[in-house]
Amino acid sequence: MTRDNRMQTAATVGILMLETRFPRVFGDIGNPQTWPFPVHYRMVRGATADKVVCDDPRPATASTF
Repeated sequence: MTRDNRMQTAATVGILMLETRFPRVFGDIGNPQTWPFPVHYRMVRGATADKVVCDDPRPATASTF
C-alpha cells in the first residue's frame, strides 16, 4: 500500500526469447529468478541464434507477429 492507501501494483515485463535450449543461470535474461518482478516469456518459433545472428531474421519471425 502507498501512503494514501492506494493499492500498488507491479508492472509485468514481456521478454521475447530465441528458440534455444541451454541452462539459464542467475543473471541471464531467460532466468525468471533474475528479475525482482513478474516476467512473461514468449518463444519466437523459428528464431534460432544462427538465423538471427547469421541470416536475415525476418523470414523466420514474420509470421509470428
